[in-house]
Amino acid sequence: MIFEKNIQKKIIFPRGDFLNRTSSEHYIYVESGLEKKICTLEKIFYLAFKFENRYDNKDFLMGNLFVKELTRLKIAVDAMGGDFAPKEVVLGAVQAARIHDCEIVLVGDKPQIEEILAAEENVDSLKISIRHTTEKIEMGEHPADAVRTKKDSSIVVATQMVKDGECDCVFSAGSTGAAVAAAVLILKRIKGIGRPSIATPIPTINGVTLLLDSGANVDSKPEHLVESGIMGSLYSQHVFGKENPRVGLLNIGEEETKGNEQAKETYQLLKNTHAINFVGNAEGRDIPSGNFDVVICDGFVGNVVLKFAEGLAKMILNLLKETFEASGLRAKLGAALLMPTLKTISERLDASEYGGAPLLGVDGCCIIGHGSSKAKSICSAIGVANDYVEKDLLNEIRNSITEKSSEIKSSEINSKKHCDKKSENDCDKKSEHVNEENSESKPDEKLESNHEKNSEITS
Repeated sequence: MIFEKNIQKKIIFPRGDFLNRTSSEHYIYVESGLEKKICTLEKIFYLAFKFENRYDNKDFLMGNLFVKELTRLKIAVDAMGGDFAPKEVVLGAVQAARIHDCEIVLVGDKPQIEEILAAEENVDSLKISIRHTTEKIEMGEHPADAVRTKKDSSIVVATQMVKDGECDCVFSAGSTGAAVAAAVLILKRIKGIGRPSIATPIPTINGVTLLLDSGANVDSKPEHLVESGIMGSLYSQHVFGKENPRVGLLNIGEEETKGNEQAKETYQLLKNTHAINFVGNAEGRDIPSGNFDVVICDGFVGNVVLKFAEGLAKMILNLLKETFEASGLRAKLGAALLMPTLKTISERLDASEYGGAPLLGVDGCCIIGHGSSKAKSICSAIGVANDYVEKDLLNEIRNSITEKSSEIKSSEINSKKHCDKKSENDCDKKSEHVNEENSESKPDEKLESNHEKNSEITS
């Protein structure tokens, strides 16, 4: 059909040739890669008239316009989330609507949002609407409790809109904990995923390294880190165009035996998992050097690495600026000549160029922004949402996890056997060591030692 030729998506007309039916009571069901809707024929004719003001070649014209209307990204933006909300969030959303040709639903306090929009030019031509809410989750509140009790908060309502199919994606620069809790409680996890992960791109010499988890879970089991590796690998492949991405486990050394028990057990799991291209342990310096495409760790470590990297980048840029300003005329002239190069470096190190990070593993698109995000970051984050939905990452992760779940379980069994055998050997060595100490100790020394311990407890 001409529809498939134009958009290369599956389109179903269960009631036959729609051109022979003109009543608004008849419906057609259209399924595209981004959303599913039931629309009236009246809507189709209205779109055809609105955009072209003619009806010749109706099958091509109406089909093309109708599908264009369906496939425009529609994103629910938590307008009240962030250090500079709602002003910077609203301004960033306006920029995104212009640049990315997407539909924005600003969720939050309507009077405040309307006041900000009123000061902007040509907003009426953009697809921006408002969903009024009366509550807001503050940074200091317990995330899960707040999500359960504040049903009319901006982040809860925005996430529910994705769950109900009203929007394709939710974005928030507010409390990360609240955003994660809302996504897990409302959107739920993808079947086969134990813990979702925040995937953050880190600028490197060769492009970007994807770091995950960067804050969703402070404690993660080895199997959760393997899931992060699979999801991160898919994201790097589809969004950044990396073929067979190199996946590394963040550790204190390259050797297989390095690290704590979590790291060692995770290494064995990854080593036996063929779903990803695991190339070994990654040290901290490997992240900015670009030696790995994906680096996995738990959310505690990942968040520390992320904020250290942000602070370091700002310090370097400020140090360069201060040095040039404090130097003489010759240095300032040199700085002027180097300005294009310095600007390029600044842009590559600027976190606002990426704006937001996807929460991978939940059954819906959720993008999380930095709390200090300004309008530029908000706009960039909505661009991230556009990539996520356009590349159909959600279905890619669903399918991959389903296919690889048996392999992951098999790896867990093999890893458990390896760890059990190692633990047994360790226990044997420990037992031998204890027996040697006991045989060397005299009875009087044991009694004296016990007496000292009892005295310490009594005192």
